[in-house]
Amino acid sequence: MRFVPGDTQLLIAGTGPESARLKDLASHDPRIRFLGFVPDSDLPSYYANALAVPFVPLDEDYGLITIEAMHSGKAVITTKDAGGPCEFVIDGETGFLCEPTPHAVGKALAKLAGDHALAQKMGEAAKKKVSAITWQNTVKELMDYSAHLAITRSHSKQKRILVLSTFPPDQFGTGGQRRLFHVCRTLAEKWPLLCICYDTSVREGHSFTEGIIQELHLSFGKALEEAGRLSKETGESMDDVALMRLCCDDKELATMLSSYGKDALCAILAHPFLFPALTAHLPHLPFIYDAHNVEADLKANFLPKDLVAEVAQIEEACAKKAKAILTCSAYDAKRMAERYHIPETLCHCFPNGVEGTVPLKAIAKDKEKLRHRLPYPRAKLALFLGSGHKPNVEAALHIIQMASELPSVQFLLAGSVSMIPEIQKSEKPSNVHLLGILSEEVKKVLLRASNLAVNPITHGSGTNLKVTEYIAFGLETISTPFGLRGIPNDVADVVHAVPIEAFPEAIRMALKKPMDEKRLQSASEKACLQCSWSHVLEDLPALIARILGETGENASH
Repeated sequence: MRFVPGDTQLLIAGTGPESARLKDLASHDPRIRFLGFVPDSDLPSYYANALAVPFVPLDEDYGLITIEAMHSGKAVITTKDAGGPCEFVIDGETGFLCEPTPHAVGKALAKLAGDHALAQKMGEAAKKKVSAITWQNTVKELMDYSAHLAITRSHSKQKRILVLSTFPPDQFGTGGQRRLFHVCRTLAEKWPLLCICYDTSVREGHSFTEGIIQELHLSFGKALEEAGRLSKETGESMDDVALMRLCCDDKELATMLSSYGKDALCAILAHPFLFPALTAHLPHLPFIYDAHNVEADLKANFLPKDLVAEVAQIEEACAKKAKAILTCSAYDAKRMAERYHIPETLCHCFPNGVEGTVPLKAIAKDKEKLRHRLPYPRAKLALFLGSGHKPNVEAALHIIQMASELPSVQFLLAGSVSMIPEIQKSEKPSNVHLLGILSEEVKKVLLRASNLAVNPITHGSGTNLKVTEYIAFGLETISTPFGLRGIPNDVADVVHAVPIEAFPEAIRMALKKPMDEKRLQSASEKACLQCSWSHVLEDLPALIARILGETGENASH
């Protein structure tokens, strides 16, 4: 309001813990009034009497205020990083999209305060823009959606594809959950799909993802005891191995497989851990093994030899009985064939992807503005995202060790890796920050604000989904060569592939002489196109249809 001349008032409705601080900030300006709680019945009159409505959140998912204001015929002033409101506010037409600074917002307010005719014209355009967004239309869409679910349920006896997993699909979960979600979503466009999965926080009954993926959630039950015992012995998370040992004795899983498996076309097995139950209860059902990793190789890095041998035995039996194996990289396909003496032609590479709608990178000046919204406004930021997977834990420990060599860089460790006791209890220099599990909105802010991403991965299997995400956001990245497996060469062109001992020097050089903006932009666009889930999985339905045809099943509805 410092940049708005005249006597135009700013009315602020609502209450909350920030009230006292905001009132203190506004105490010098008598034009600013705090209305406190405003009941819904009074809101229409406030909207009606307003000249315009400023609404400036950060990465809002929707923003009902925008719709209410525009329905009231009012222009909306928002910022370019507001999120949802930017879908409705057309700059200069239905309101103003401003840079996220007090001066820019104040300038827009002043323009409408000094030109009431313009404010009215914009308000009329705004009302037209959202005219179709009404509660009546929303209810109609929900009813149509409900009818769609009813149809889906009515097809419960129709032949479907079963998906078995030790975790539920989740679009914004861990790398494995995200892969499972997109595999399911891709296949559900062609076949009815039922995902039977274990879940530590069991959801009751049936649930639907996007109205097309039916899910049945199982309790870990007795496996929790076994997982706890194994974890105590090894110091590692052992849920998957515990389920592998006990899934054949799980009566709930047996009932589900018997009930739903008899009418199934085939099964998709995410990881090999539920293979014993699948082959015990549905020995003749053809299945595809979605190998997120070469599990025995992965676990050989941190488990005792007897446990690795146990996993290898199940994985080998699973690989040899599968009609096809989906791998994340050509490296994994070759290794699977070598380790288990199977034809490499049995393996089909479907790499991990990124969301096709990932926004392109923030340019340098936008990064600087975003950093002022974080606790590190003047620092150089290096980001590492990771789950609590053992290779990520070791990568995080390496970052902690090398951070003292780079005191001018703030290292941000985000995701469940930063919550692992080994990481939290380690001695860390002051420029290492453990951020925990982030919402998608906050993660996107960090991806846009950071100067660099780091990927000091030295072992494991599968692919590093995080690297593709870094590139999609236009982040210059330092990675080990091993961490780039499965990523197209022309996309990985903006990654500095160096040995792990060379990371400090590579980071110094990258910060001293940042990569060309156009080169980063080009790689970002390629990643969003070539590595989108819809692109990398587009041939999967045809593969499944061919397998179903070969097994004599009806491959269509």
